[in-house]
Amino acid sequence: MPGPRRDMAMHNDWWVSGWEHVLPRQGFPLTMLIGTACQPGFTGSLDDLVHELFDGHWDMIGGYLDGALTFSWPDEEWDYEAAPEGREACEAARWEQFSTMLTAAGFPVPTTVRDLSELYLTWGLARREETPDGTRWSMPAALPGNDFWLVDDRLVRFNVFSGDGQAIEPDHTEDPSAVKLCAEAFRAVWDLAIPHADYRI
Repeated sequence: MPGPRRDMAMHNDWWVSGWEHVLPRQGFPLTMLIGTACQPGFTGSLDDLVHELFDGHWDMIGGYLDGALTFSWPDEEWDYEAAPEGREACEAARWEQFSTMLTAAGFPVPTTVRDLSELYLTWGLARREETPDGTRWSMPAALPGNDFWLVDDRLVRFNVFSGDGQAIEPDHTEDPSAVKLCAEAFRAVWDLAIPHADYRI
C-alpha cells in the first residue's frame, strides 16, 4: 500500500549559500532530496526516499544515487556564447578546479551522488542519525557557505535570514569539519579575488 504523498522540500539557504556555484549539478537535487528526508514522518535512507517518490529512478540525479556527478546536464543544449570552449573542455576545467579545492582541504573527491551525500555529512550540510524508529535526517538552520564569521579558527557563527530576507537568530558551531570547511572556503575565494588595482568595471 503506498504511503502518504510527500512534497519535495528545499533548504531556504541553498541559493544564498553559493553552493550551486561550487558543486556539480546534482548538488541541487541532492539538497532537495535531503531536505525532503528531513520532513516529519520519514525514516530511512536516501535510496528509500528515491524509491518512494520516483520508483527508484530520478532523472535529476542521473537516475540513481550511484550515478556519476557532472557539471552540466548531458542532454542540455550547450551555450557556446557563454562557454565557447565546448562541453568537454568546460567539464574538465570545472572538475580540475573542484578536485584541486577538495584535495587541498583534505577531502576526498566524490564521483557519485552517493559520495557527495557522504561529504554533505562531513561538511555539516546534513546530519544523519540512527534512532530506534530508523534513520532520521536533519539540516542546520544555516548552510555552511552562508554568510558567516569565523572566530579564532575554532567557532563559526552563521548569519541566518528568513525567506523574506529578515535577520533571525544566528546559528553557531564548533564542529571541526564545519570550521575547516569555512576556513578553506574563505582562503579559496580570497585566492581567486582580483587585486583592487587590477579590478575593472
